[in-house]
Amino acid sequence: NEDIDYMIQVDIEEGLSKEIIEDLKLLHLKSLYNLTKAAYNNIIKLFTNKTLVYIRLKKILEEIIGLVPKFYDMCKNSYIYYTEIYETYQSCSLCNLWRYDSKNKSKKVIPYLSIKKRLEIQYNNKIRAEELLYQN
Repeated sequence: NEDIDYMIQVDIEEGLSKEIIEDLKLLHLKSLYNLTKAAYNNIIKLFTNKTLVYIRLKKILEEIIGLVPKFYDMCKNSYIYYTEIYETYQSCSLCNLWRYDSKNKSKKVIPYLSIKKRLEIQYNNKIRAEELLYQN
């Protein structure tokens, strides 16, 4: 599929095997169709002989692009993120739901990717930079 090939524009000469690039395309599909980690790993096992699971591939991808998400606790109802002034709160100031479950684990977590880093990555790709700079 051209769209998938376009989304994963990685130069094989940079040391990535064809297999890793194919795995990255599968990871893109996981993201595109909101598949769970378990579903993704089962598809990999069903259609290939690969043992490269989601977590290992995610680490490889983080190394390639240098973009690692930072995770923040958030209200179960998505009212607040427990950052800055809310960092020490134990419950949501709007709905009063507790931040942690009975095992002291956050009830909901959200990944954050720096907009600055995302733009740097896009502008470092010549094709994408031209698209971003194009004015109709």
